[in-house]
Amino acid sequence: MYGTTLDGGGLGNHWGVGTVFKLNRDGSAYTVLHFFTGGADGYGPYAGLMEGSDGGLYGTTFYGGSNTYLGTVFKLNRDGSDYTVLYRFKGGTDGYSPYAGLMEGSDGALYGTTSLGGSNYSWGTVFKLNRDGSAYTVLFSFPGGADGARPQAGLIEGTDGALYGTTSSGGSNDFGTVFRLNRDGSAYTVLHRFTGGADGAHPYAGLIGASDGALYGTTTNGGTNNAGTVFKLNRDGSGYTVLRSFTGGTDGAAPYAGLTQGQDGLLYGTTLGGGSNGYGTVFTLNKDGSGYRILFSFRGTADDGARPQAGLLKGSDGALYGSTLYGGDMNGGIVFKLFSSAPQVALTGISFGDLGAHLIFSGGAAGQAYKIQAITNLVMANGWQLIGSNTAAIDGRFQFLDIAASNYPARFYRSVTP
Repeated sequence: MYGTTLDGGGLGNHWGVGTVFKLNRDGSAYTVLHFFTGGADGYGPYAGLMEGSDGGLYGTTFYGGSNTYLGTVFKLNRDGSDYTVLYRFKGGTDGYSPYAGLMEGSDGALYGTTSLGGSNYSWGTVFKLNRDGSAYTVLFSFPGGADGARPQAGLIEGTDGALYGTTSSGGSNDFGTVFRLNRDGSAYTVLHRFTGGADGAHPYAGLIGASDGALYGTTTNGGTNNAGTVFKLNRDGSGYTVLRSFTGGTDGAAPYAGLTQGQDGLLYGTTLGGGSNGYGTVFTLNKDGSGYRILFSFRGTADDGARPQAGLLKGSDGALYGSTLYGGDMNGGIVFKLFSSAPQVALTGISFGDLGAHLIFSGGAAGQAYKIQAITNLVMANGWQLIGSNTAAIDGRFQFLDIAASNYPARFYRSVTP
């Protein structure tokens, strides 16, 4: 897995202004591939990375480049070599300060957004450039007002070849929009203007095109409780539907990131706040809005995380990967893993002490409660007895101490979901 940090990574005489990193899916071999210096190479990457069809990693920085506050587009190899700034924003009509990452179109070009700049005051742009940094072109300058302003999310390419995205403001009363435009910048169309009421407000995240052909996204505010929404609409803008209005309580609040469709066809996402501990959640729901369920509520502890601002990555192993802003050993954030498909729970450790048998289970679904059962003879198929329960941590592990183990000549264990 490859990603970025906004801060940290100070090297030599440079203060920490962000990194590009790599780690294995089991958490091992964490490596910093690039230390940003805070100068012409850019710094402060808010967005993640994209692997191009050429195998290179592409990204953006919010700061640095031609000027301290303008930003860059960059490329590097997966081993960290050949870091190259492809474009340094100039702060004028070309746009500047890209919050979002990049997308490679079916034509092989890179597409992205800037949150500021453009030919219409400072409302942001949609831009295009080649993978070698040539032919930088502003496809659209947001005019503000009803047509949208200040996109903070990236773009997706629909099956129709058009680009789809969101603006965080503009539209009706400055609550944001969903838009569409062709890859040549023509036919810009606002598909939905958020009203700030029950339909949501301020989509800071981008869209996904799900397997049913519809577009899905989130708003950080608005909804019936002003705690954000999950929404759906067709590619022509029709059929706008709020699938979930967050209450701001244990079900989560303020989804800042977009959605991911799992291998099971369900939608998965994160909320920045809410949950049973107030530090955010991971949630899932069906594409019709039914079956909403909290998979994990962050606790904000040293072995956990807090405030997941980014979305989830679907791994080829069927798991979901993500990160949090805070939590962990030094309160600098964590990288976590969740299972989207049925987990394979295994008893991975047994140790004995004066207090009993200490059992360690792995492979559970984070936040899922598991019953621990015991039996003295495996021939007795109906003799399993409940001896306790525990909840899987964010890494899928849970433990149990069987204080009665010494009372039996043999003891077999299993875990079951309630």
